Amino acid sequence: MDEAGITLTQDPMLWFEGRTAFLPWHDVYLVRPEKVRSGKSTDHVVRVFLNRPDLLNHVPTWCRLDPREMGVAPASALQPLTMVTIKPGTRPQGDLVRAFGRTRPDLMPAV
Repeated sequence: MDEAGITLTQDPMLWFEGRTAFLPWHDVYLVRPEKVRSGKSTDHVVRVFLNRPDLLNHVPTWCRLDPREMGVAPASALQPLTMVTIKPGTRPQGDLVRAFGRTRPDLMPAV
């Protein structure tokens, strides 16, 4: 994260060429931490909603891309948005949420 936006990077490994996605701040609508149930476990993720659908076509494999999200608010059938779900992995979700809050508190929902 910097003054230009969010860069999601996955380094190359063996046969994988790597993958980078850039999300400029002017395209970011909302950043929201969430708990997502997956079977018996709960994952702590950060969801980034972009202003309109189809703004990205790829993200690192440790993220999930929904280019035309309609079922998770603030997206809707009348206003689909691009949604990137970031799973921080070994880094605690709280660290990522605090970094977003320091960089762009205006994009974080009030708690």
